[in-house]
Amino acid sequence: MPKISQCLSIPDYNLQPSDLPAKKNKFITFGCFNQYAKINDNVIELWSKILKVVKNSKLILKSAEFSNNKVSQNILDKFKKFEIQQNKVILKGKSDNRKEVLETYNLIDISLDPFPFQGNTSTCESVWMGVPVLTLKGNRYLYRFGESINLNLEMKDWIASTKEEYIKKAINFSADIEKLSQIRNGLRKKSLSSPVFDSDEFSKDFGEMLSGLWRNFKS
Repeated sequence: MPKISQCLSIPDYNLQPSDLPAKKNKFITFGCFNQYAKINDNVIELWSKILKVVKNSKLILKSAEFSNNKVSQNILDKFKKFEIQQNKVILKGKSDNRKEVLETYNLIDISLDPFPFQGNTSTCESVWMGVPVLTLKGNRYLYRFGESINLNLEMKDWIASTKEEYIKKAINFSADIEKLSQIRNGLRKKSLSSPVFDSDEFSKDFGEMLSGLWRNFKS
């Protein structure tokens, strides 16, 4: 595919991104709404380092599995191993509908992409709700969805090449509330004018790719 390997249809809800939560909260709220299985020990260790450095910051994790008390306690215990107390991590379980999921993005300032398996739908939904996503560049197709989306959004700065750079970027972005607010106010418009949500262009490119494969096969 010439631009992007995935595309999300525009959500059919009358929802608008909220004002940056940090302006009211006086602290940064990170978030990740990816599946529980993607939040491995290496991810927890890295996010814990960020939570320690960014003063008073919190992390909201949302996944259907967190409706289970045992699963929730298990992940809280893992954060505790890295000296992150329970009041720093907020767990939200299954929502009744997609609208509720999207509305929850209004509680966070920055989305943190897991690794090596990154978000795809969740990343697209996040930027549609005005929340930028910090992602770690991987070394193969399945590990580069976040990079692809951010490049198509012209947000190269939100792609980290190493874990150390991921931490540094999270800290630096958190320190500039005014810049985060500007990004939030303009990210939906930017995303809707990008290949990330251009389903017509994606369909055209996909059709041309299939036609090319057929022509090569015939020849």
